[in-house]
Amino acid sequence: MIRQSISKLVEYREEKLKSTLDSSESVTTSMCITVDNRKIGDIESQISRITETWRELILRKERDLKRK
Repeated sequence: MIRQSISKLVEYREEKLKSTLDSSESVTTSMCITVDNRKIGDIESQISRITETWRELILRKERDLKRK
């Protein structure tokens, strides 16, 4: 029951968004970009993981240089 209600709400939102984006009356809305928060979260986690990996590599190199 809840799943059906949520899917109906999402469907309604998508239809509303589509009609608004396709509308020639609303220029500002037709120019806006929709964003997927899950994709943004994935990209942020990838960036932080890569940054942390590089930070560890740099610190390891610095320790190696100090030892020599």
